[in-house]
Amino acid sequence: MYLFVGREHTYGNRIHMMKKWVVRGAIGGTIAFAALLVFFYLVLRLPNISLTSQIEISSWLLSILGGIIVKVILLLFPKKRDGNGIEVKLHDLVGPTNVTIIKDSNIIINLERGSQDYIDGFLTTGDKKKKDLFTTALRLSRVDEDYPASIAVFQELLNEKLADTEKLATLVSLGNSYCDRANFTQAKEYLEQALALAKKIGEREVESITLDNLGRVQDTLGDSKKAVDYYEQALSINRETYGERHPSVATILNNLGRVQDTLGDSKKAIEYYEKAFSIDRDIYGERHPSVARDLNNLGAAQDTLGDSKKALEYYEKALSIDKKIYGERHPSVAACLNNLGVARNTLGDSKKAIEYFERALSIDKEIYGEKHSSVARDLNNLGAARDALGDSKKAIDYYQRALSIKREICGEKHPSVAATLNNLGRARQNLGDYEKAIDLYGRALSIAGQVYGQKHPHVAATLNNLGLAWKDLRDSKKAVDYYEQALLINREIYGERHPTVATFLNNLGEAWKDLGDYRKAFRYFKQALSINREIYGERHPHVATVLNNLGVGWGYFGEF
Repeated sequence: MYLFVGREHTYGNRIHMMKKWVVRGAIGGTIAFAALLVFFYLVLRLPNISLTSQIEISSWLLSILGGIIVKVILLLFPKKRDGNGIEVKLHDLVGPTNVTIIKDSNIIINLERGSQDYIDGFLTTGDKKKKDLFTTALRLSRVDEDYPASIAVFQELLNEKLADTEKLATLVSLGNSYCDRANFTQAKEYLEQALALAKKIGEREVESITLDNLGRVQDTLGDSKKAVDYYEQALSINRETYGERHPSVATILNNLGRVQDTLGDSKKAIEYYEKAFSIDRDIYGERHPSVARDLNNLGAAQDTLGDSKKALEYYEKALSIDKKIYGERHPSVAACLNNLGVARNTLGDSKKAIEYFERALSIDKEIYGEKHSSVARDLNNLGAARDALGDSKKAIDYYQRALSIKREICGEKHPSVAATLNNLGRARQNLGDYEKAIDLYGRALSIAGQVYGQKHPHVAATLNNLGLAWKDLRDSKKAVDYYEQALLINREIYGERHPTVATFLNNLGEAWKDLGDYRKAFRYFKQALSINREIYGERHPHVATVLNNLGVGWGYFGEF
């Protein structure tokens, strides 16, 4: 098992946008100036017209000209849009996490979008300074994705004299910005303050939103059981407020499904996703973004269970909906193409996967430019597909480009940087450069430890990767040490019956077999097989892997 993971963000394309607006401004100014010259020339050239008539004609022509100029301006300067091409409404930029599952190679990514009506109240009731600060902070966070600058403005806003609802909006937004910056401890602190204030002033909707965001933070920090507790509290409030069949209820059901997938119970995850799908389809019909989201989530869960063909069916349906809603060139379409690529790669059709990833990359570059988290995601996935085809040198090129973007956007100490370092490590390992792979894994481990602490699934996954590299270097004793550290962490987090626990047990079995201790190897393989059969059933690649290991060593294991 290798780690492919990363939540990615970007500073945006501000320089590119500035250049674009300068060019558009020059064009617009030139057109307006030329039109004015033509206008005055025509009026002054009219023969035998009195001054009064000239004034009347001037007024009439000016009104026509004004209309033309307004249309030109609207064409050149369309309404401000966010990165998805949707008109920016500030109350849509902060809010609950509606989980759309997209796979960055093998690990799920959450895209957040949502709304909080109280943001509207903040913007309309606050004084100009507060409104300007809040609007600027939101733009920096949700449009430019410049999280350090956003945090600074939100902090400045907290120093103003704020009403309770204004403070609440600021605390929630500040918590989300810290989360996007991968400072989850600070995010948790501000969200907990927001939760206490929401309870104090009776803002039940905001209380639910904050519980939802806290669930996301706890899940990211590796405490999925605590995340479930927060989500269930949010679900209770939403059911009490809106009833059983409401989009906000479907949102939380999706998030609960995602956590169950993380906990290794993909069947339970599917139950939650199907409930959310039923609600959204009843409310919106068959063709709606929320329905597409639910289909993506169902596809991801089926992929985890090993049914990639079923996953493809869900992803194709989601893609069809998004194309009809948004057209061919939209981020949601690119996301679906990525999901289809991941499923194809899992099925071993890496060439077809590359086609999907390249289409996604083309869309994201057209929308965002070269330096954006979505572009980095696409490059990462292309690297994984190239690596699967055996072209590890090409994979390294893609990973290096993705890493460069992530470092520029997020800085050096960010989980998405650690994810790409892990991917680079795998590619180097496939090329036989084990020392370089170990160095890359070690740097990824350092970042993951600083961001999450030592007891986290990403730390465990990187330790496992180090074990694999040392095994390839013929140092199986060192490999056993890393595998055991990884196993200890994930047993503590997930318990005994989890897919990654089975993976680490299988790896320990292989290492002990190499060391000649067949009794230990047999014991580890049998434990891994038992867990995988319980989770996936008999007909799954993970079950086949362990059976193969037992079969290869049957001559040694026969006596056991």
